[in-house]
Amino acid sequence: MKDLVSWTTMVVALGHGKRSLELFRRMEQEGLEPDTTSLLSVLGACSHEGMLEQGCCFFRSMESDYGITPRQEHYCCLIDILGKSGHTERAEALIQVMPWLADGASWGAFLGACRLHSRVTQGIRAARGLHEVDYDDPASHLLVMDMILHSKN
Repeated sequence: MKDLVSWTTMVVALGHGKRSLELFRRMEQEGLEPDTTSLLSVLGACSHEGMLEQGCCFFRSMESDYGITPRQEHYCCLIDILGKSGHTERAEALIQVMPWLADGASWGAFLGACRLHSRVTQGIRAARGLHEVDYDDPASHLLVMDMILHSKN
């Protein structure tokens, strides 16, 4: 019989949205309750595959269905899901209402989404936020420069 760690490892190893979600549902059918790590792996799969609706649904159901309060890393996944899907305004709004200050991972996910969708003004705000929490990270400067260069073409 597989335990929660085995199931979660398989969900992470698949790395594909739909297949990971199917495996997650099978885990639940086996009677195993997800924990913060297994839910993070599902959110990560949704982010990787650009599964906006499923990712948002899982995030919303964390407390109501599983009794798990989302942690900062869960918020970061949701920021990534929203941003990659082009919902950079929603991602930025989420950063502003999180129960704690955004960390480098959250700002970095948002900055990456701004670059992907050529949202220069938001990208500059993301870079400033990243700079405040991770001053030594040169990647933010490179992403902003790249974003500005590509937006003019």
